[in-house]
Amino acid sequence: MATAPERVRRALLRVASQARRDLQAVARAAGKDPAAIRAGLFATAPVIVSDYNLGAATLALDWYEEIRDEVAPRRLFVPTVRTRVSDEDVAATVARTTAALLDAEPTNLDRVTAESMADLEAEVQRKVVSGFRDTITENVVADPAAVGWRRFARPEACKFCLMLADRGAVYTAATARFAAHGREMRGGRKGGECMCIAGPAFGGKETWANATPMQYVASKRKRTEKERAALRDYLNHNFPDAPG
Repeated sequence: MATAPERVRRALLRVASQARRDLQAVARAAGKDPAAIRAGLFATAPVIVSDYNLGAATLALDWYEEIRDEVAPRRLFVPTVRTRVSDEDVAATVARTTAALLDAEPTNLDRVTAESMADLEAEVQRKVVSGFRDTITENVVADPAAVGWRRFARPEACKFCLMLADRGAVYTAATARFAAHGREMRGGRKGGECMCIAGPAFGGKETWANATPMQYVASKRKRTEKERAALRDYLNHNFPDAPG
């Protein structure tokens, strides 16, 4: 039987996968015309992201309430969906990931279209699932009964994700970043998602361990060269068998 995090992750992946399929359908409907492909994506991608981002946020809200009800804290709190992706942000992503279509020749159109769509789909997946993480982490900050949030990594996750989820660590700082990373595409890390998920942690009878200083370093958006070297040494020493 799947654990609760596995069940929720599978549901989140279905939401993100459907968003990608909707994008693919838009591109197919435009045929072999690069301008029509881009026009269709500019018109529909913001709507697709908005709809599925809300779906991911709603999934997170359901899980948040499920966990909170199990703990049954005395302090009342009504969590809400949190979505932060704007139409302008999505349009900028479409412009960036499909720019190569502007100069595509008929002889390489299929390749350029496939590469552009792979980049766009990865970015869209990242934006869609952000609704899940934002809903968890932002409600945790507002919830008087919550002590922080946990990261749940896939069993086959990389060193980085396993380290951030190690010991069931709870991130208590309001500024702690979820630090979801992308996937390798043609030699560079672009978009995508590690598909780790977040879940709220509460006090009371629940046992929990604070995130370590190194886990907070790993969650930073920008790290110094010294911090990057220390993090790499830590990952290689403590998670030698994991990829990454």
